Amino acid sequence: MKKKLVFFITLIFILYVFTGCTYFNQPSIFGKKDKDIKPNTDDIKGKGIDPDPKPIEVNIMLYFKHQTADLLVPEERKVQKDKQSIEQLVVEELLKGPRKFERVLVMPQDVKILDVTRKGNTVFVNLSSEFKKTVDLSIIPGKENIPKEEEVKTLAEMKRLAIYSIVNSLTDLEGGLQVKILVDNKQLTYEEMGAELLLEGQPSIDKKTPMTAISREKKFILNPSDAVKYVIEGLSGKPNWDLVYPFLATKMADDSTLPKLDELKRLTSAVGVTIESEENPINQEEIKPNGSTAFVTASYTIKYPNGKKEVKDKDVITVVREEGIWKVRLPEFFVKFE
Repeated sequence: MKKKLVFFITLIFILYVFTGCTYFNQPSIFGKKDKDIKPNTDDIKGKGIDPDPKPIEVNIMLYFKHQTADLLVPEERKVQKDKQSIEQLVVEELLKGPRKFERVLVMPQDVKILDVTRKGNTVFVNLSSEFKKTVDLSIIPGKENIPKEEEVKTLAEMKRLAIYSIVNSLTDLEGGLQVKILVDNKQLTYEEMGAELLLEGQPSIDKKTPMTAISREKKFILNPSDAVKYVIEGLSGKPNWDLVYPFLATKMADDSTLPKLDELKRLTSAVGVTIESEENPINQEEIKPNGSTAFVTASYTIKYPNGKKEVKDKDVITVVREEGIWKVRLPEFFVKFE
């Protein structure tokens, strides 16, 4: 019996020596603190992943409301991208407001970003409950003193611009994207979001329907034809140069420098030329391949102080892009005597 016991003890000892030591001497993560466990950064680097990425400079395009027109205009911006996604960076920068002149952030006050994620071609923008509120018209140029009967309509239009400023900024990243806006992690209806105007032309969709993902919409971005239309309408009848001036290029049609606003008012008052136009004076638009010049044909009538009238049928008006905004090169007949 003793011999058998000695045999088994000897056998266990031999097994421990040749196999057990290897196992029992292996380092164990059990009992160690988290700070003692370090990732194998060599493996991560070998796969092309930087465990501690450095900020990089990126170009993004943001869309803000034009200071006068109820349309969006772009602002190109160079920013530092850290660890956040490019989609989150775009929304963060948008909510900071414009850096350039002639632009206004149109957004309910105190809106915060909860998170921005992307799944496939859909970007989910999750905002705080403040986004359900209306836009403060008192901080929007030209909207401070609108008549009471126009307030509801104007608030709805500004909310629509707020939504499309987000959508068009994000969809500028690449083609085919769409944006779904959530509030406090919830999908709201069009009515709850104050976005009933998004349903224009879609009578089959009820305003109590949950709001779906939104695609890019170019019609809310100021184009060359829009700029010409604002100028012609602002100069029809009694000229409103305060309204028109933001849409004028620094060079006139004859390549002379556009006078300052007060000087322009004085010159045009002395010349006495006015124009008449139909409700929709624009005929067609052609943007040149360089993307910075466009030709817009428009029809209107020039009225001279002596009673003479000159019909301009499909007159070609030059429009140029300055600081990202389309502006009209003013015809010289407004400031030169005949």
